[in-house]
Amino acid sequence: MDNDHSRPFPNAGSVPGMTTAATQPMQQAAAEEDDEGLALGEIIAVLMDYRWLIAAISLLALALGLAWVLVAKPVYRADGLLQVEEKSSGVGSLKALQPLLGDDTTVSAEVEILSSRMVLGRVVNKLKLDIVAVPRTLPLIGGAFARRYEGDEPNSAWLGFSSFAWGGERIQVDSLDVPPHALDQRHTLIAGEGGTFEIFDDDDRLVLKGKAGTRASGQGYSIFVAQLRARPGTQFRLTKRSAEAAIDDLRRNYSVKERGKKSGVLELSLTGE
Repeated sequence: MDNDHSRPFPNAGSVPGMTTAATQPMQQAAAEEDDEGLALGEIIAVLMDYRWLIAAISLLALALGLAWVLVAKPVYRADGLLQVEEKSSGVGSLKALQPLLGDDTTVSAEVEILSSRMVLGRVVNKLKLDIVAVPRTLPLIGGAFARRYEGDEPNSAWLGFSSFAWGGERIQVDSLDVPPHALDQRHTLIAGEGGTFEIFDDDDRLVLKGKAGTRASGQGYSIFVAQLRARPGTQFRLTKRSAEAAIDDLRRNYSVKERGKKSGVLELSLTGE
């Protein structure tokens, strides 16, 4: 009779599946290392193949950045602080109940007043912000040349563009009145010999002639140019803005806010070219 207990047991090391299960993680790790090495090698190969294109694009971006720094108009910011002092009401019982009644509205009221059309309208009238008189410069590069010119006399024209300003030009318009239909329209003032000038409307029609230091009037226009220094033929942009447009433009660049909660200190700031 055969003895079943005399049969040899199979070797544990030869059990199917045990060797495969142990070696799979090692094989996967090796495959991942090969894939990473292959990907890095491909990236380096692509970079080497297109190295001149990458260098050209980098140099172009650097040149454009430097050009923008030279051409862009600088923007300035002015700010100041204003302390709001509360007036004593003289009623002690109400003052004791102030924490229950809510925050004091004095600061909020001052913020609204300082941003109101009444106050900003006075600023526009006092500083003549409704009169725009600036030299006409060549697009893109003309302003950069004009800002960097440091001579006492107007700069000579570049590349034959004598109608543009190239630095050193000055104009000061103390008074300007135009017909109602000409408000917010751009006019052109052309400098002449000895401080004389001519003004053309948006349709290039001559509307007024005059001389710096003397008031000129006609066809519904009236202007007093206090100072004019420019080469003959130089053009200036001249605009009489409506009160609404001047106030709205000032309001976009002007801000008032309280500096710290319940501090009673207002911060006013103005930005512009």
